[in-house]
Amino acid sequence: ARIGFEDNEIEVTVDDLKSRGVKFMSDIVTVTTKPEEHYSDGKAIKFRDPDGIILELQQPPVPGKIT
Repeated sequence: ARIGFEDNEIEVTVDDLKSRGVKFMSDIVTVTTKPEEHYSDGKAIKFRDPDGIILELQQPPVPGKIT
């Protein structure tokens, strides 16, 4: 399980969080799914909060597009 947050400027947010000491589980990835599926061609990255809960930043392929 994870908690996701939508972000329209994921690179800016990741840079800011890294400068504050957040360690990410990977680099930003492009979501590759079928075109009609959730967040296809969007971007995502995961990290853990201080309690170990997985959090995810998600940037949709089109800002404001609900998928």
